[in-house]
Amino acid sequence: DFELDVSFEIWFTAISGLAAWLIASLALHNIFRGSAATSGEAQSAQALQVNLKRQLSKTSQASRLVCSSALVTIGVCVMHYMGMISQSGSFVTVYSWGVIVASAIVAAVAATAGLYMLVYLPDRTELRVVSAMIISIAVNGMHYTGMGAASYYFEDRP
Repeated sequence: DFELDVSFEIWFTAISGLAAWLIASLALHNIFRGSAATSGEAQSAQALQVNLKRQLSKTSQASRLVCSSALVTIGVCVMHYMGMISQSGSFVTVYSWGVIVASAIVAAVAATAGLYMLVYLPDRTELRVVSAMIISIAVNGMHYTGMGAASYYFEDRP
């Protein structure tokens, strides 16, 4: 019978979650900045989206989408790989760079699709739910692909 103890460095794991939250917040701020009412009055989400589309040119929208998608991708990858690095035990982990790149591509494609839906499609609850599902697929798909990047080798310790 084979038994292997694995533990996680709690602070490193917590920092990975905080980093992902901060980076995702920056991405959302970037894509929606300048869309709030200047009068201080609250606007509906639909009014904010219409205002955003009027204020930004297509080029500006596209560059914000690309930048925000890159930030979400970085946030997901940072969280995942910091979490993997926080694993400790009597094993050595070897990573495949090709699979790491593939996992980042999975995250980038799904993040871009989800954010595109938030910016360019009509502001309807059903579309927001689908957008959230697509971004969730990005996170899960990246994590499953990213786990394939790691090979664990047992260290025989007395």
